[in-house]
Amino acid sequence: MYKINSLSKGTTIAGLVAEALYLIPLLLLGVMILSQGFIYHEVIDEIARAFEINVSLVETIARVLGFTLMGMFVIWSIVFIINLILFSKMIRGHYEYARVRSLFVWQVIWGAINLLFNQLTAILYLISSISGLHEMDNKEGHHE
Repeated sequence: MYKINSLSKGTTIAGLVAEALYLIPLLLLGVMILSQGFIYHEVIDEIARAFEINVSLVETIARVLGFTLMGMFVIWSIVFIINLILFSKMIRGHYEYARVRSLFVWQVIWGAINLLFNQLTAILYLISSISGLHEMDNKEGHHE
């Protein structure tokens, strides 16, 4: 079993926390937009008047935005649960060298994707993976 360094361990934990915290406003914003489109017609009317467009168009845009945010929430939640399972086992040292290396590569990929959506998580995962891969490359007897 391979033990990761303390920097990788700490930044992976912080990345998981940041990833979880990202899900809360995503869910709340999606629910708020969907519910306000149906509850607060004054808001829809105000937006339509401000931009001089049809009220039904504003309602459609609000629904699309709300459902898009909810879809993102579902996808991000699934990836978060997978990351939580895989990374927590990696942190506890339950994987062999090759599996840890592939998880660090996944952190690089997921960190790069997150640069578009959640920069804090991206930076934490990139630091963790680069530190971990660098240590693995420099450590002698790494196939313990």
